[in-house]
Amino acid sequence: YARVVLPVPGRLTLHDISADGRVLVAIENGRREAVSGVQGEPQERNLSWFDWSRLCGISRDGSFIAFEEQAAGVQGLNTVFIRTTDGAPAVRIGEGRARGNPISPDGEWLAIAIGSPPHLEVVPIGVGEPRIVNCDLVELSAWQFHPDMKRLVVLGTGRDDRRRYRTLEVVLRQECVHDVGERAGLGVAREERAVADVPAAADHHDVDGDEAA
Repeated sequence: YARVVLPVPGRLTLHDISADGRVLVAIENGRREAVSGVQGEPQERNLSWFDWSRLCGISRDGSFIAFEEQAAGVQGLNTVFIRTTDGAPAVRIGEGRARGNPISPDGEWLAIAIGSPPHLEVVPIGVGEPRIVNCDLVELSAWQFHPDMKRLVVLGTGRDDRRRYRTLEVVLRQECVHDVGERAGLGVAREERAVADVPAAADHHDVDGDEAA
């Protein structure tokens, strides 16, 4: 027969049980933090958000980090955030895990393991739709984008319980076709994310497939 001895909020550690049934316990207040420093600045900056911030990666230009919150602040549901290294408020990306270095080389995407059993999704940091990445591994340990951003290298465990690597194709930009009728000109934005056509009512189309007036 099991019975509750001492219900308490927070973290409780059982150290010993005596023969007469007395217990020795400790209430602990643990915290995990993420800290950044910039060469030439005298003070480090604490980028932790809630009570258990697990650093997952830093962007190539050093402008932001990705991290997981894992404890009471998110009710025990691993949740991925990003936060700029200047200390601005963190931005919630979604529930899941982000291990290895999940940030894409251009700083626009995060690779996240979601659910149980887990599956991989590449999630936009800004506007856009998540991309599901098919993987046959049953347990995912770490992953990282290839420099060409067309592949994701994943370390995990196969169905035979052996550790394995996988190199998976990732499609971040999709070819899109728009029926725009007769147009006299075409312009492409410098960052190659949108095209504009003229004349009639001037409009533009996002390269990812969305249309905006």
